[in-house]
Amino acid sequence: MASMLDVAYNFINESGKEVAFKDLWENVVSTLQFSEEEAMTKLSKFYSSLMIDGRFVTLGENTWDLRSRHKYEKVHIDMKDVYAEIDSEI
Repeated sequence: MASMLDVAYNFINESGKEVAFKDLWENVVSTLQFSEEEAMTKLSKFYSSLMIDGRFVTLGENTWDLRSRHKYEKVHIDMKDVYAEIDSEI
């Protein structure tokens, strides 16, 4: 049985373009035939896993694509910038 992330990867890869999270999740649920209850319990784990899996990148507005389709400079987040923003807010 394929993992949720493998199903997501295949869906985005076959679509050939960025995908809204809602459409991505609906495809995972449909492909893996989750019940409504299963889908509700697995949603947060899927989103968290998607965030840390290096194959995926969020493009804002809750759209996702494969990292391999984007230049490093476009999708890399410099953590120094993140911490600088946090420090300036304190």
